[in-house]
Amino acid sequence: MRKANALLFLIMTMAVGVAGKTPVRYMTNRTLGAEYAATFRGQLITEAKVNALDRIHLLKVHYSPIEYAQFYIGGGADRFEVEYEAEDKHFDGNYGFCPTAGLSANSPALVRELLRLTANVDFWYLNSEDDMDFKYSGPVLNASLGVLAHAGSFIDVEAGVLGHVVAGKMEDTRNELEQDFSNSENVRGYMRFTLCSPRGAFAQLAFDASPEAQEELDNGPVEMGIGLSIGVLITPDLTNKRIEESNRKFFPGFDDLKKRQEEMEKETEK
Repeated sequence: MRKANALLFLIMTMAVGVAGKTPVRYMTNRTLGAEYAATFRGQLITEAKVNALDRIHLLKVHYSPIEYAQFYIGGGADRFEVEYEAEDKHFDGNYGFCPTAGLSANSPALVRELLRLTANVDFWYLNSEDDMDFKYSGPVLNASLGVLAHAGSFIDVEAGVLGHVVAGKMEDTRNELEQDFSNSENVRGYMRFTLCSPRGAFAQLAFDASPEAQEELDNGPVEMGIGLSIGVLITPDLTNKRIEESNRKFFPGFDDLKKRQEEMEKETEK
């Protein structure tokens, strides 16, 4: 049953929406963004290297005060699951409130305006308790450095190195017992694929994995994570003009397409 639930969540995550990033191509001065992000991640924890599964659903609000920096705040639900196979024990936590915040920075476009250097810091708070009053909680921090490529008119691809740190606490609230825990592998590689629309909508698929990642997914991912996010950017008039200028640069037929769209709208109004 657990295998079926893990597979179902993975399919839903890929079909509907990791800590995703709004596309930097369209993040300019005074830009707002709204995003839903879902993540399914596995990490080895404690000295015994037990696999722990993390399912996260987040709603975020982004803001870009300047062209090369963005931050977000938000919240959602987080569920933790740990299986101690050697001791035949299992922690199957419920969803708990999960606050989140993050900061991103990117360089100006380089090499014929095709590449950017990126830096990201993401924080969220793990908070999951089961029906027996056992609880896993604590801050989780992701920090990454990467290179982003504008691979096409509406496609961005990013890859780099990700630091993933869990500074958690295991608690037996009934007996007032607690013990610190962390993840054993802190360095991962990551890739993100972002599809951007000229109107500001975007969708992003993200993947990360450590050198200890395993191909076997019967009990969920081990030392890897996958996520999908969807959202929209809400931009002022000045930013809309800059978006159109960017579209003309990456898509030579943009003006003709826009003209045809306006003609179709006029025909529809008749």
